[in-house]
Amino acid sequence: MGKIWLKIGIGLAVGFILMMLPMVFLLFGLFGNMGNGGGVGDARANVSAECEAYRSLVVKYAKQHEVEGFVEIIMCIMMQESGGRIPDVMQCSECPYNKKYPQRPNGITDPEYSIDIGILNFKACLNNAGCTGVSDMNGVKLALQDYNYGNGYASWAKSSYGGYSKSNAVIFSAMMAARYGWSRYGDPDYVEHVLQYYVTVGFYSSDGIDNQEAVEQLELLQESWPLKMDQRRGAVIAKGASLIGKVTYDMYGEDTRSGIDNPRTLDCSSFVAWAFQKSGFTDVPYTSTTGTFVSSSNFKQVQASELIPGDIGLINMIASGGSNHVGIYVGTDGNGTKMWLHCTSHVSPGCTTIVTGPRISYYSSFAIFYRYAGFAE
Repeated sequence: MGKIWLKIGIGLAVGFILMMLPMVFLLFGLFGNMGNGGGVGDARANVSAECEAYRSLVVKYAKQHEVEGFVEIIMCIMMQESGGRIPDVMQCSECPYNKKYPQRPNGITDPEYSIDIGILNFKACLNNAGCTGVSDMNGVKLALQDYNYGNGYASWAKSSYGGYSKSNAVIFSAMMAARYGWSRYGDPDYVEHVLQYYVTVGFYSSDGIDNQEAVEQLELLQESWPLKMDQRRGAVIAKGASLIGKVTYDMYGEDTRSGIDNPRTLDCSSFVAWAFQKSGFTDVPYTSTTGTFVSSSNFKQVQASELIPGDIGLINMIASGGSNHVGIYVGTDGNGTKMWLHCTSHVSPGCTTIVTGPRISYYSSFAIFYRYAGFAE
């Protein structure tokens, strides 16, 4: 009888364990990502050298506060907050975790303490957002806006709207500005501003590209891209392609060299510069001309046979001082013909939906080629 009960007990125990295994895996999937990131290897921060100098400290305190999976996001926050150029690199002097320095703007004068407190504050925002890991982008976005706003934004957004949205970020900003009698409150575009530095691994993301022809073109062109291509090249292409159908060509337009997030006008050189700048390459100025790309130490000349998507092409007018058109190389079509992402007012073969402004098309006049020096070979 004892052996029978033992067998029954063992059978029940095994059955219980088997029954609970799916729940264990589910719980691990939900909560196990906070530390390891649940795909942290899938993206990285494209930030300034000043920010990169603090990476080891970010890793140290992210591990200490058990959010090591969010190192790349934290680096992007630092880039947006300070570019790594002032002592309070995480701009967290006014947060409640600062117990050592005055709780006023830039009160923290020790960068390491700013990183420690900033990460602790961001962890609280992740908890407020109910974020399950770095792959939970809805939670990440809610936490990011909460980091910028504070004052219960995350709980308000969840209870009122079910989570983050750009529109409720605008509403909360207006509501808080009215409450305090201020002209503005926080940055309603904070999520977009931070994530512009968060480069997704994979050649490119079509998120934000509204022109269906361009999406289909890039899907086909991607087949010609090298397997080991620097992923930041794809980010530049995607950023530029996001303006297709939204911008018209104008050399002297009000927005042409303004650097604003949503320009209405650009010319060829300011378009290329905008795509690089908005991908985190801040050493490519918005005021670039075609001559800038030829003379800048940030770009080195390559041969046509060496072109990799993300390189640039220009008309060869070096003898007369430069060039009069520039575009971004995006690969070859099924016939092996080069295609370009460029901004022009002329009709271009290979593009059927755009008359003026950025488009992906053929352009046989490009004869000299340059590569951004910061790209991996």
